[in-house]
Amino acid sequence: MSMELGIRGKRVLITGASRGLGRATALAFAKEGTQVGVIARTEPELVSLMDEMGGGSAGHAYVVEDLLEGNPLNAVKALEREIGEFDIAIHNLGGSDTVRNTLSSWDEWQKALYFIAGIAIDINGYLVPKMKAKKWGRIIHISSIVATHLRGNGIYGTAKALLNNYTTNGRVCSSIATDFACFIESKLHKIYMFCIDFIFSCRHLTCPQTVRNPELL
Repeated sequence: MSMELGIRGKRVLITGASRGLGRATALAFAKEGTQVGVIARTEPELVSLMDEMGGGSAGHAYVVEDLLEGNPLNAVKALEREIGEFDIAIHNLGGSDTVRNTLSSWDEWQKALYFIAGIAIDINGYLVPKMKAKKWGRIIHISSIVATHLRGNGIYGTAKALLNNYTTNGRVCSSIATDFACFIESKLHKIYMFCIDFIFSCRHLTCPQTVRNPELL
């Protein structure tokens, strides 16, 4: 069910959008009347997602790109050429299987940190000045409870902790720590409702206390 959130016509960027949380988020925002630009590695899944959202005729676009091996900013710029500058960004990259051994080399650690946090940071560096110029912008990062709980992949948890701290430094908006224990339907609903609450509550350029971003907003 869609609600009138005042975001109809806004442009939404979603990374890691071909399946799971990213796909569900893209579909939800499409139902709200936004134009959705998605990035992922697997074209067949992106084509399927585009069809379900309504395709290019509904104002959506996609780019096939491995953001770890490719150029994230080029992918974002390619989407901008299709649908225009983004108002909202949902960062959904970061699988826990990038590097699993905490005794891996520093080069491997850097690769994982860049994939899980660095790509979003680079994209934000490009998007945030544009959002500030428009005096409107929302950026949300999909994080994890492993950032604060001693469990699971240590490298993944470290990267998510970096991302969480990054979102509280006055430069970006917010992150969502997903709960691995809940059913996937509940987790998708929780994340989407957080996005709705965040976007709606910030609509008049003010933020709830849990969102620390005086500079952007």
